[in-house]
Amino acid sequence: MPTMESGDFVTSLTSPPDVTQTYYDTNLLMNAEYYLFHSRWASKRSLKHRQGQNIILRRYAYFAQALGALTEGEPPAGKTLSLTDFQAVLTQRGDFVALTDFAQFTQRDELLNIASDKLGKQTGYTMDSVDRDVAVAGTGNIIYANGTARTAVSTIIDGNDLDRLIRSMQTSGARMMISGNGPQSGQGTNPVMPGYPCVISPELYFDVQNLTGYRSVETYKASGTMFDGEMGRYKNLVFFVAPDADALNAGAKIFNSGGATNSTVENTSGTVNVHTVLCFGVEGFTHVPLTGESVGMIFHKVGSAGTADPLNQVGTAGWKETSTRLRTNESWLGRIETGVTL
Repeated sequence: MPTMESGDFVTSLTSPPDVTQTYYDTNLLMNAEYYLFHSRWASKRSLKHRQGQNIILRRYAYFAQALGALTEGEPPAGKTLSLTDFQAVLTQRGDFVALTDFAQFTQRDELLNIASDKLGKQTGYTMDSVDRDVAVAGTGNIIYANGTARTAVSTIIDGNDLDRLIRSMQTSGARMMISGNGPQSGQGTNPVMPGYPCVISPELYFDVQNLTGYRSVETYKASGTMFDGEMGRYKNLVFFVAPDADALNAGAKIFNSGGATNSTVENTSGTVNVHTVLCFGVEGFTHVPLTGESVGMIFHKVGSAGTADPLNQVGTAGWKETSTRLRTNESWLGRIETGVTL
C-alpha cells in the first residue's frame, strides 16, 4: 500500500526555503477544474439496492400508423408488440490516499482536507471519462468530414458537416436537451434556438469558432439557458470544450494517425489525427447508479486498522463508486469525425 510519509513532501526547488525565515503562502496553487462534460447529458436510471448487479432497460417500438380505412364488419390484422432490451452490469471504481500520523503532525498543510478535495475531483474526472469512453464508442449516427470512413478523413470541419449532424439527429427523432428562448430583458441579448449539447476538443474548437454561423456565448447572453462550460452555438448545436474530449482509441484524447494522408492538417508522421464532435440527444445515453451506494467518501482514522496498524501510524481517505452506463439509442448519439487545423 503506498503511504504518504513526511519525506515525500518535497518541492521542485533545488534548495527548499527555510520556512522559519520565509513567508509561507497557505493558499495552495489551484488545480485545473473539470466539468462533467459527458456525464451530465446522460439519462438516469437507478438500480435498487440488493437487486442484483445486472440491469435491463427495455424499449417498445412505436406502432406504424393505421392509415387504411376499415372495412365494415372486418377487423384489421392488428399489431404485435416489438421490444429491444439493453443490458448492463454494475462495476466498481475507487482510489485512496494513506497518510502517516508523523506526516500530519509535521507538515504545515491540512493534508486530510487536501486529500479529500483532490479525491473528490478525481472521482468526477474519472467517472466522466468512463462515461465518455462508452458514449463515444457508438456505431450508428456517424458523419465523416470527408469520405465514408475514419481512414478517409483528411480535412477540417465545415458548416456542412455540422448541418448534416443536425439533420441526422432530427431525422432519427432525437429530442434536443437544451432549451431555447427569446431575447432577454438585458441590453444586447438575442434569441437562441433549442439545441443538442456537443462535446469537442480545444483543437477542434479552434476551427469551430471560425465557422460562419457560429455564435460565441457572450454574443447572445442567453440568461436561463446557459450551462457551465458552454462556449457557443451553431444553429441547433451547443458546444462544450473538454480537455479530454475524445476517446476513439479508448483512453487517448485523439485518434492519432487515424485518418488519411495529409500533412497540411494536424497529423502524426503525415497521417491525419482524428477528433470528434460528440452530440447527445435525450435518452441516447444512460447512466445507472446503484441506489444508496453509487459514490461515497471513505475515511479510516489513524489506528482504526487494529493489529494491522499496531502503533496507530496510518490513516486513509478514499472514494468508491458503483454504477454502469450504456448507449440506449445509437441514432440519438451523433458523432462527427474530422481533422483539425495544423
